[in-house]
Amino acid sequence: MFGRIEKSSCGEATIAVPFMNWNFIKLFTIAVGLLFSLGSQMAVAEELRLDHRTYRDASGSRYYVAIVARGGSPTGHAFVVWGKEDARRRMSIQQAWGFYPKNGLGFFGSVPGELRNEAFNPRSSLITDRVIIEVNRESFEQTLSNVNEWRTTNYRLFTRNCISFIRDVAQGTNTLIPAWNSLDLPSTHVQKIIAKNRRVR
Repeated sequence: MFGRIEKSSCGEATIAVPFMNWNFIKLFTIAVGLLFSLGSQMAVAEELRLDHRTYRDASGSRYYVAIVARGGSPTGHAFVVWGKEDARRRMSIQQAWGFYPKNGLGFFGSVPGELRNEAFNPRSSLITDRVIIEVNRESFEQTLSNVNEWRTTNYRLFTRNCISFIRDVAQGTNTLIPAWNSLDLPSTHVQKIIAKNRRVR
């Protein structure tokens, strides 16, 4: 079997595939393609790769955080993919999370929010824009751990939404964050992140 579903240390499902030299940021293309065979159909409009490591991991493992936007709905959506090239196990492991309203839309006020596993969402193959950030192990683990705070966070359509979630994660990777217009679509905001970080490279 080429890929398999595993449980992470926090009990959540992850996707594991045999180790390879990714050009990593085929990351989610490959991961989603394993499940839906749609990865090769993705047309990415904007992409930026950043290396925010301050050292090379002694184990040879590499860690990535990808901030991505997708289509598949009138507004689109943004979410985050965490990926690890585990040199010891010779496996590449990914998990992906997005922030959603649990009930309703949060248009007139706050509603309970929830994290959803994007690895099993067929629409996640419709990626339009992405920022792939290579990070130190500590940044990888800290941003993934901080995601748990969002499990009990309320959702509000214009001020506490999927864009809020990706901004919070991106800040934990030392990525520059642009000003936020509450009317930004997810793809628009990811493109702003790309533009701001591209200018300082």
